[in-house]
Amino acid sequence: MSWRAAASMAAIPPDRRPPAYPLLTAEDLRGMPATQYRVKNVLPREGIAVVYGASGSGKSFLTMDLAAALSGLEEWHGHRVASCDVLYVCQEGHNGLPQRVQAYCAYHGADACHRVRYITASFSLLNAGNIAMLVESIESAGIYGGVVIIDTLSAASPGADENSSVDMGRILAAAARIREECRCLVILVHHSGKDVARGMRGHSMLFAAADAVIKVTRDENRRTWELEKSKDGLDGKSHPFRLAVVEIGIDEDGDPVTSCVVEPEERAADVVKRTKIPRGGNQKIVYEVAGELLRDSREHGKGGAPAERPCIQFDALIESCIGRLPVDPKRTQERGQEAIIGLVNRGALKLRDGWIWVT
Repeated sequence: MSWRAAASMAAIPPDRRPPAYPLLTAEDLRGMPATQYRVKNVLPREGIAVVYGASGSGKSFLTMDLAAALSGLEEWHGHRVASCDVLYVCQEGHNGLPQRVQAYCAYHGADACHRVRYITASFSLLNAGNIAMLVESIESAGIYGGVVIIDTLSAASPGADENSSVDMGRILAAAARIREECRCLVILVHHSGKDVARGMRGHSMLFAAADAVIKVTRDENRRTWELEKSKDGLDGKSHPFRLAVVEIGIDEDGDPVTSCVVEPEERAADVVKRTKIPRGGNQKIVYEVAGELLRDSREHGKGGAPAERPCIQFDALIESCIGRLPVDPKRTQERGQEAIIGLVNRGALKLRDGWIWVT
């Protein structure tokens, strides 16, 4: 409290002073507005969020896809969007930024990114002057109350020790200042640690302070984003996606110039739910076993299946049906084969070259 405020408070009789800490009742809390969303059940309207993943996971492509969706689409990967202006502060890989934007607009339409603005000039979260100039630029551009994306946290905090609570505290304080002064959502794009299973790189206070955390992973050609943390949403649901190559021109040697855009993929569980499931008999049992195996499968695109579609081997499915089908074990293979052929004929499963997947 400033000395002027303290002097003013001292001049008020004690019995007329407002309480320093208002005590709210449950009724008071019920009367407060609900948390507003930017992406429903994923990102809040205001706060600090983190998108992280290993190099090559596609996190920057995914974040650019998010930025474009926020600028004008009604939903993003099945989640409703409250559209707004977006500022993308690109501090890593900015040489490829023009191609990525061109590819997105070529794929989605020329005005797809019309409410996104970009900064490629050097910027530091650890420089108070840089923060002040960024806030001024945001206000002068009229994008107050939108989303500010900083890609990446590391590139925007040169010289910082991410494992230090002091330096990470300074980074978070800078992000909080941008959020408070611009009434916006700040999204920090970050790297995972050397051990991907242990989460994002650096001090744990980053995860603790974030209102939402999106983890991006890659297993060969299969990419997935997952809401790892949400203070006001449902976390844990995965969303598979792929990077589609888009040709945007020809270079001086006559070779095509390309970049990529994000294309959402269906989850195996959603494909299973959509398919007309048999109601009884051996086909129902075999289909349930196939669903269990497909959800855990690490094999994709086998036997001519779509590249991101999980697959299982025919023999593995038969073997897993042992003890599940109500038949003599000696007849499991025969009855299992009959059930699989029936499922293929009705279009519930696809079988080719010994591999099975959901159609």
